Amino acid sequence: MGNDIVIITTTGDFHSYAVALNLRRHGAAVTVWHSSDYPKGATETIAFHDNECRIVVHDAENQLPADPAVIWHRRPAITLDRDVLDPADVSFADLSVRMARRSLLSLYGRSAFWVNDSSAAARANSKPLQQMVAADAGFLTPDTLYTNDPKEVRAFMRSKNDSVIFKPITGYVWSDDEKVYMPYSTVMGESRLVADGLLQAVPGIYQEYVPKQYELRITIMGRQAFAAKVPRSSAGRGAVDWRLTGGHLVMEGVELPEAVIERCLHVLRELGLVFGCFDFIVRPDDEYVFLEVNQMGQFLFVEDLTRLPLLAAFTDFLLSASADFVWDGDAGAVSLEELRMDVTSAMDAAMNTHLTAPSRFFPDRITA
Repeated sequence: MGNDIVIITTTGDFHSYAVALNLRRHGAAVTVWHSSDYPKGATETIAFHDNECRIVVHDAENQLPADPAVIWHRRPAITLDRDVLDPADVSFADLSVRMARRSLLSLYGRSAFWVNDSSAAARANSKPLQQMVAADAGFLTPDTLYTNDPKEVRAFMRSKNDSVIFKPITGYVWSDDEKVYMPYSTVMGESRLVADGLLQAVPGIYQEYVPKQYELRITIMGRQAFAAKVPRSSAGRGAVDWRLTGGHLVMEGVELPEAVIERCLHVLRELGLVFGCFDFIVRPDDEYVFLEVNQMGQFLFVEDLTRLPLLAAFTDFLLSASADFVWDGDAGAVSLEELRMDVTSAMDAAMNTHLTAPSRFFPDRITA
């Protein structure tokens, strides 16, 4: 196995360029795999000869190392070549491309340290599974309904006195010619529900509203935890979903009880993850209530707001290639702020060479 580090990403992902730049400052050999080039501007091959498997991946700029030591499975994406496809064939092509990519990821880097393993990452995106694992770990979780049954939804809302949070089953961003659409969590009562036919057409998450003293964002890499508190008074229009505060969000670094960290680590282990961003509500009675864990959440905005050394620690985490990583500090570490201009330049340069997957939008600062 070599000592290469591969970052799987798409153009516009600030995190990938920041980490790649910092890794190179440490002398690491880094390949940024712009996965969104495929298949329109890239080729990916799996070949078997005499029972030996060969994998060759060319994006618009690089060929991937054959046997990397570390793979950061950051933002995989695809871009179909709609210019050559008949509209009737787009669905078939999309399914074929995704299956081919999934097959390749199951074979590539078999001896590498993955952050996170692609199969575990897909499994961990199940919100009901997360909730069950968190409950098994000893966390409190909100009463929650995952359904497309209008009768279940209406009965649940009445049982919670019309104080229910609605969330989409999966995070998704889409756009038309004028706007980018990103659904957020919102408080709803029965009077705000759409018609039963629409409720049944698209399943959703309906969750009891939990009174909050404050919210927590906990970023765990290996065994290293960084916690940031969102004070209740700073939430403003983001009182339900702090992503809506935009540039007005306030965070401050906090220490966590060891028991909370151990329970978070239990959740990661059960989900097969080595990295995750947890969201919690801390109730007025100081109880921690688990909301979710994002297996590839954003974390650099937390450094922006708190000055917690997340970029330095995450860089060292990848270099360590260890699920038992604990950061011991780095006197020579640079901050995100010190690298920001160089990172922006690298990101802008990549936009001129690589494709951006359609219907994807990654805000620099606040995306869970």
